[in-house]
Amino acid sequence: MWFPKVTSMILVFLLSILLSSCNAIPHPRSRSHRTIKDFMFLQNQARAAIHMPPLVWDRRLARYASMYARQRRQDCLLKHSNGPYGENIFWGSGSRWRPSQAAATWVSEGRWYNHQLNSCNAGKECGHYTQIVWKRSRRIGCAKVTCSGGRGVFMTCNYDPPGNYVVFLLSILLSSCNAIPHPRSRSHRTIKDFMFLQNQARAAIHMPPLVWDRRLARYASMYARQRRQDCLLKHSNGPYGENIFWGSGSRWRPSQAAATWVSEGRWYNHQLNSCNAGKECGHYTQIVWKRSRRIGCAKVTCSGGRGVFMTCNYDPPGNYVGEKPY
Repeated sequence: MWFPKVTSMILVFLLSILLSSCNAIPHPRSRSHRTIKDFMFLQNQARAAIHMPPLVWDRRLARYASMYARQRRQDCLLKHSNGPYGENIFWGSGSRWRPSQAAATWVSEGRWYNHQLNSCNAGKECGHYTQIVWKRSRRIGCAKVTCSGGRGVFMTCNYDPPGNYVVFLLSILLSSCNAIPHPRSRSHRTIKDFMFLQNQARAAIHMPPLVWDRRLARYASMYARQRRQDCLLKHSNGPYGENIFWGSGSRWRPSQAAATWVSEGRWYNHQLNSCNAGKECGHYTQIVWKRSRRIGCAKVTCSGGRGVFMTCNYDPPGNYVGEKPY
């Protein structure tokens, strides 16, 4: 992937990272512990990025979310419960959607929030994000069901106290937006899509944001085009740090690739400086590597439209053996 050759799977270094979302989960022996972490990690990372305390899992809210989710089993209807709590809902076609993907969809709306105007950008939604980072919200409970006979997945999270009251102003600094130097570029939206969650992960541990680099983007584009025919999940073995992604079908977005990489942070064990047994976390550690400062990414459809290949390159590269990145 780079010289010296170090894959993103090798972790023999130390990151001083506080994964507050893990600390906020009080039921380590619960059978649904993994699902809880899946719901909470990206949401608490979004809060940490703007110095908000983590949400804490609440069984009462989880029961409420489960009760309502079961009501949507037959129809998958994307409709709010209109209960006493804040609420984010998600529906996805097919049965393979994970809680982390729902959380990523909500959190990634932050790139459309305009702090100065305290509003979403024209034609965009950002209310799911603002509920997640609402300063008065402290507790969360979520649920997931397959619906419409397995043809879809419905997920919901409830928040208490609820947020998104019209009269309040959120104190939010979206550092990832400030790090994008080409606002007139036709690919500006794609750049933001790649960068928002990655810079949010860095902000959560007080690392400066990555800055978009055209040279790295050209390199990423050159290599991505080589994968158009085969969709092969293979590294370029170039001079930069590199994260790669492949998804079946043609509807994958850069924010989903970024969410996949960033969400690996929940498997990183800071004390042992390693990934949890049987898990990967090297994509995440490359993203938060302290010496990495620049990023460039690319996306192509591949195998005749049957897949999407995405790649991000980082300079200076991270994940060096024996070096402490943070």
